[in-house]
Amino acid sequence: MFRRVLLPLGGATDAQHVVRWGASLAEPFLAELILLRVLDSTSPDDAAAESFLSGIASTISDRRFNVRTIVSRGSISEEILRVAKEENVDLIVLATKSRLGVKTSMLNSVTNSVLHTAKNPIVVLHVDGQIKPETHLPKTVLVPLYGAKNSESVVDFAVDFAEKSGALLVFVKATNPAFRGISTWGPIPSKGSRSSLHIRDFAKEYLDRYVEKAKSKGVSAIAQTPTGSTSACIAALANELSETLIVISSRDLGGLKRTVIGSTTDKVVWGTSQSVLVIPYGYMDNKYDVLSQQVNAVQQQ
Repeated sequence: MFRRVLLPLGGATDAQHVVRWGASLAEPFLAELILLRVLDSTSPDDAAAESFLSGIASTISDRRFNVRTIVSRGSISEEILRVAKEENVDLIVLATKSRLGVKTSMLNSVTNSVLHTAKNPIVVLHVDGQIKPETHLPKTVLVPLYGAKNSESVVDFAVDFAEKSGALLVFVKATNPAFRGISTWGPIPSKGSRSSLHIRDFAKEYLDRYVEKAKSKGVSAIAQTPTGSTSACIAALANELSETLIVISSRDLGGLKRTVIGSTTDKVVWGTSQSVLVIPYGYMDNKYDVLSQQVNAVQQQ
């Protein structure tokens, strides 16, 4: 589903990690990789940056896809967004050193800025997370669903990605008996009560539709219905499985609301050490069918 993948690269250690992930994401789709180095006014000359990128590119020169390099100057986040738009990229891969909700470093502020501004899908890699540098494709693709259209909009992509990568597809719907909706107003059911079990049965029935859809395409898939808040359950399950790529849709809450309560997507991105693919809501509606056709045409050549 990717034709062009943008990899903004920082330090040498982080660059190797980002490139390994970028290459493993691009290879199943024969996508082009664009390696980007953004310099400021105090950085070395462009020749040194080009040499750095050329060295990184040489490590994946034997793969089945094209690699290009770009050196630019300016604000890192602004340059990432500019290049992504001008090159019409389908995916941005960003590294962050954040864990457990910490977003204070320069690297993390760039990631956060791009994550909330870009119109493209973004993979956030936690370079100090549990995934080893030599890991390529994830073994598990985790898809949180909660009955809303924005969460369900990533299902087709996740199924196709799991099919091409050979990963186990895990659909998750958190159940929280402590939440009382309009139709269930009354005493809060205990964890083992009939009401609690009914909620989990309903969630399992909801997820099974997607499990069967994945299996019909030959993809190994299961459903999970943990109890707790959505973001906490996703992060805990992802960290338990390890070598996991979480695929989640984002939805614009607006600045004040996001600042006060955050979004589920934000909480997942900063609350797990696993990698997260964030797909803007509506992106797949506009581009998925076109990208699928283009990718399939390239693969058949």
